[in-house]
Amino acid sequence: MRPRRSTCPPISSAAYKVPRRVLPRNFYARPATTVAGELIGKVLVRRVQGRELSGVIIETEAYAGPHDLASHSSKGRTARTEVMFGEPGRWYVFFNYGVHWMLNAVTGERGHAAAVLLRGVDGVIGPGRLTRKFGVDKTLYGKAIAPASGLWIEDRGIRVPRRVLRRSPRIGIDYAGPVWAKKPYRFHIDKRYLTSAAWKDKITSMTGSHLIVNTEKKSKKPSGEG
Repeated sequence: MRPRRSTCPPISSAAYKVPRRVLPRNFYARPATTVAGELIGKVLVRRVQGRELSGVIIETEAYAGPHDLASHSSKGRTARTEVMFGEPGRWYVFFNYGVHWMLNAVTGERGHAAAVLLRGVDGVIGPGRLTRKFGVDKTLYGKAIAPASGLWIEDRGIRVPRRVLRRSPRIGIDYAGPVWAKKPYRFHIDKRYLTSAAWKDKITSMTGSHLIVNTEKKSKKPSGEG
């Protein structure tokens, strides 16, 4: 499955002098709530056949482990959740209600079975829209969150002001009961800030656009790529 074509014109990453540091595996080896918060402002990157599509992460949800009744791992170790019980820094991808693929990063120590759901990047709101745009499907299940898999996350130096960061209950998890359904495990940027000139200038200077298609076949590798 290929990423959907961007409406943005092709842009060479070489034209934008920004640092491109791939997040290392130990970034994910922490509690899901910590990782979910710190992923805000990081950049999701997809590469297929030499083309790159990227977007700044603006919304995530944390699923803290088997004790979290909203988490799939609360139902035990199954074929679907097997990757959640493994090492951090891998993709957990599942099909939701037979409609959308959902993209999650496994977090915490091995066996902890926690994950962070990516709910949106700038310009693409909603986890189903995100996976369609980035060409995510079951072939990414269990793959490392690294350039070798074709889908990874970078730190490009984008700093989101704390005053515009928000926490709220996760969406669509009433099944978890009143306690877990109310946990403020959804992390996102204030909508008003996302439409501000300050935000647009910030991400354009760091990425060249909200979403980039890089058609260069031999682009410079980001640091951290093996």
